[in-house]
Amino acid sequence: MIDRMKRVSEMLKREVAAILAEKINDPRIRKVTVTRVEVSRDLRTCKVFCILNAEEIEIKSIMTGLKASSKFIQLELSRT
Repeated sequence: MIDRMKRVSEMLKREVAAILAEKINDPRIRKVTVTRVEVSRDLRTCKVFCILNAEEIEIKSIMTGLKASSKFIQLELSRT
């Protein structure tokens, strides 16, 4: 089970990074790097950890952009 969780989290990490880079046109999100994904034991939920390559002033703007695009990211993940 642990091996499967690792595989799923790595796949989700690649997919989320690709969605952020290729499918979201929000310029605020260009400074986000996905570092890891933690998946729950039942594989129903996950937490995505990111590094924000920005100054302190821009972080609130980036977080607002990520929250606004979260439903789109979930929809794109469900399609893949």
